[in-house]
Amino acid sequence: MINFNEECYVLFLGKIVGKDAVKEKRILHLPIIKRYFDLIKAGEKKEEYREIKSYWTKRFKDFLVQKPFDYICFRNGYGRKVPHIFVELVDINFGISKKEYI
Repeated sequence: MINFNEECYVLFLGKIVGKDAVKEKRILHLPIIKRYFDLIKAGEKKEEYREIKSYWTKRFKDFLVQKPFDYICFRNGYGRKVPHIFVELVDINFGISKKEYI
């Protein structure tokens, strides 16, 4: 869990796209809680945070060198029939978490 004002990976989000737009693209799948899912879907949340841990470092390593992920599929839960949205992934960088998104 990330705390306010903590250094973390910051995923900068672009526009929401339909399923047809992500065919033949690299997609990063991330489950998130409903509160943040709804904010992203409404276009109010343009950043997502992940802790600086070995798990995320391994997943993001290639992105930081070259850009293997084009989109993020945010899923509100697990399973095949959970709500999900596809969002353009603009950048991944290091940053400080903001209070309104913690």
